[in-house]
Amino acid sequence: VALHESQSGRKQMEEHTEELEHRLREVEQISKKAEELEVALHESQSGRKKMEEHAEELEKSLLKFEEDERILVENLKKSLNTSTERNTKLQRQVDVVIPEFQSKLEKRMAELERDYEKKLKEMELERSTFDMQTNIKREQMQEKFNKKVEELERSLKDYQDKNNELAQSVSKYKSYHDEYGQ
Repeated sequence: VALHESQSGRKQMEEHTEELEHRLREVEQISKKAEELEVALHESQSGRKKMEEHAEELEKSLLKFEEDERILVENLKKSLNTSTERNTKLQRQVDVVIPEFQSKLEKRMAELERDYEKKLKEMELERSTFDMQTNIKREQMQEKFNKKVEELERSLKDYQDKNNELAQSVSKYKSYHDEYGQ
């Protein structure tokens, strides 16, 4: 009977060992998913960097536009001064055109600045949202991982306890057999 119980206990230990190996594979899969999340986070940071570079390019374009407009205004003023006859006519036009042009330019510049700030805020919001989602996913994965580790540790302790009980039973059986079996 003790031998049968020993064999039954060994079979249970083997089944429990298979279950522990299965759970270990699950933990490895969770680790792989965590690595994939880290890669996705790196890619997001790379995308954010590209957006920042694009914003810098927009700023450079805006500065070039301002410089081109400034040069255009300077050239217009120079051409007004080239002839005295045209100068008086053009001066009257300039007195009207330049303020209108400057007004339009200031409005356009204000629009460009608003668009730039809006895009920048959108990018910051997207980055913030992504960072929050990534942190939440990372925390969830860490919690699942910790729970799996706790389950495995408990299972391992149960397995060790059963193994110790079995070893004690075998020891008792041997001592019984040694005493009475001869």
